Amino acid sequence: TANLDALFDRFLVSFSKSGDMLISESVSDENRAFLGLDKSYKLRWITQDHERYLKQHRQRLVNKNA
Repeated sequence: TANLDALFDRFLVSFSKSGDMLISESVSDENRAFLGLDKSYKLRWITQDHERYLKQHRQRLVNKNA
């Protein structure tokens, strides 16, 4: 969805190695509900190329939480 795309581009959501959605702690519970974010969201498949990019992406998400 457009919401997830925008949040991903801003490093506010990312995905674990197993495809589970990770949500930045900087997104409040109120905004999570408003945006319809659900931690049960999961990528269907991840290639090695995806994982290389997602690993870097997750690091930026973690840094945003610091």
